[in-house]
Amino acid sequence: MKEKIFDQKIEEAANRFEDWIEASADTFERELTRTWNEHFLFRFVTKGITIAIELGLIISAYHLVKHGRKVSAILCACLGMAGLAVELITAFISQRK
Repeated sequence: MKEKIFDQKIEEAANRFEDWIEASADTFERELTRTWNEHFLFRFVTKGITIAIELGLIISAYHLVKHGRKVSAILCACLGMAGLAVELITAFISQRK
């Protein structure tokens, strides 16, 4: 009987934790969306960070080739170029609106 009560208490605690996580994620998403829509500087900084990461992938591809890691270099270069392409396309689309 005690094991059943213990399992029930654990299940209740897990459900409360899950509800708390979901509520926190919803709040975070709402605030992030609001900040994105209202603040140009936030959009500018996040896009700048994204572009820096993509350029870092392309630069790391060069260093990987120098060390004989061709498959890793190809993956890094492709990811970096794809990310930059997406950034350019979204910038072009959002500018036309």
